[in-house]
Amino acid sequence: MSVADLVFVLGVSALMAHEMDAVDKREWRLLFVLRRMSDEQAHRWFVSLHVPLFVGVLVLVAASESPIITALEFAVDAFLVIHLGLHERVHAKGEVAFRSRFSRSFIWAGAALGVLHAAMVVVG
Repeated sequence: MSVADLVFVLGVSALMAHEMDAVDKREWRLLFVLRRMSDEQAHRWFVSLHVPLFVGVLVLVAASESPIITALEFAVDAFLVIHLGLHERVHAKGEVAFRSRFSRSFIWAGAALGVLHAAMVVVG
């Protein structure tokens, strides 16, 4: 495993840790469709939808190097940065669930590792 691969895995791991924390914080209340459901129903959908998401990301981690895999990893890197932006936007509007340093550290770490990984891949 290369250093860039390890950085990618760390970024994905930060995202997964954040998503585990998000269940406790009822993050589905921030999502357009899920916030209209009861908490019990939204919780089930939120957790269940993460299974194919995590499968897809773990397949990327296990996949061999190819231009398509590199592009998909870059998309995950970009998502980690966009995800930070979305959380910062709702944070600025008064969202309180992810105010703790512990919760925010996973969001920021994922974004930082996404930027680092993308830079490592571009530089080669």
